[in-house]
Amino acid sequence: MTSITQKQFSFGTVISQSFSVFFSNLVPFCLVALIVMLPLLIYNLLVVSPTDSQLSPSQLVGLVIQSVLTQLMAATVAFATFQYLRGQPVGIAECLSRGLSLIVPVVGVALLSGLLVGIGTVLLVVPGIIVAVMLWVAIPVAVVEHPGVVDSLKRSADLTKGHRWTIFGIVIVIAIILGIIGAILGAILVTAVGFAGLNIGVWVLKAVFGAFGATAAAVGYYFLRATKEGVDIGDIAKVFD
Repeated sequence: MTSITQKQFSFGTVISQSFSVFFSNLVPFCLVALIVMLPLLIYNLLVVSPTDSQLSPSQLVGLVIQSVLTQLMAATVAFATFQYLRGQPVGIAECLSRGLSLIVPVVGVALLSGLLVGIGTVLLVVPGIIVAVMLWVAIPVAVVEHPGVVDSLKRSADLTKGHRWTIFGIVIVIAIILGIIGAILGAILVTAVGFAGLNIGVWVLKAVFGAFGATAAAVGYYFLRATKEGVDIGDIAKVFD
């Protein structure tokens, strides 16, 4: 079990605890993520052609599949994160079962939040960033509180209020770290393997990076609630009993 001695939401606390939780559960978290993201790999191998442009129908459908699966994986990893934080074993089968049981609200949250972020991005990018920060913990909210799609987004906006600059910093730092690692590994994959190998490599990277991002959001959700509402991890995770 991770040791949580600081309950105040802060940049350093969320980053350090996210790395601690993720690397303490590297194998189960990554396996869960790879399993959930497997349909994307199958689709890319069977449907997408190396000659397809980024705006081709097959590529666009792939992006939708990726978006939905990423959010479903985030829900699964969020459950696993809460289990670990309260000292319970992280079982792969149970995590997948919990995640898949939330497929309807999670897909709803994914589609609606994606639409809102997309609209905001079209409006000179900055509004899209603001919306993304506001909705950072929408998936953990859906996993723990089950308020429904729209209320998950509203609850996330409420929890992140007053901490959005810190969240923005967390998201940017994580994006930079993962972006650098992804660029290096991507360059190696492009030169070392063929199209199928590249798809497999991208599948692994998306799953692992997505799992870490989901871990950070779940950890952030815990610290936001601990700071704003004074709850402990036991209070948050008792809904799973």
